[in-house]
Amino acid sequence: MTGFTWSEERRAPVNGIELAYQVGGDPGARPLLLIMGLGSQMIAWADGLCAMLAERGFCPIRFDNRDAGHSTWLSEAGVPSLTRLAAGDASGVPYTLDDMAADSAGLLDHLGIERAHVVGASMGGMIGQTLAIGNPERVLSLCSIMSTTGAPGVGEATPEAVIACIWRNTPLGLCERSYIRPAISRNRGSSIG
Repeated sequence: MTGFTWSEERRAPVNGIELAYQVGGDPGARPLLLIMGLGSQMIAWADGLCAMLAERGFCPIRFDNRDAGHSTWLSEAGVPSLTRLAAGDASGVPYTLDDMAADSAGLLDHLGIERAHVVGASMGGMIGQTLAIGNPERVLSLCSIMSTTGAPGVGEATPEAVIACIWRNTPLGLCERSYIRPAISRNRGSSIG
């Protein structure tokens, strides 16, 4: 991590809120926007990782999403009803992934960056995907880590994967949690063998 430093934490007024952010390494290097997941602060992007990215010619930019860390908290908006959300009613949701993708684009605007490489972890990957879909001209590349598209079947094992898991003698506890329960519940009444 020789020579790698972060700027002091700053705030960017975007999309009606303020985002806390830091820029690392050489500000003239290729911009790399790091989007963290649900409830995680920007400091979850490890300094060692960011230093390696800087050594490879990138300028890491990390920030706290709304309702996380030092960015604006929307406490008065309340918590959405999980029952209504599960039923497909998102009417009580104070903001969406589209809003958070707009926050990310707004941060790039604030920094005078037209296009950036984007890396998102967990929900940050979903935000990055939303940014890339809605504003493809802003995203040079996208790396979505530990994330999903949000489609209901994503991340569940196929019956073939369950059989492969069993044949490989994977410990039953891991196999059951990761593969068998989702596949059985999805394929109840059908044969998987």
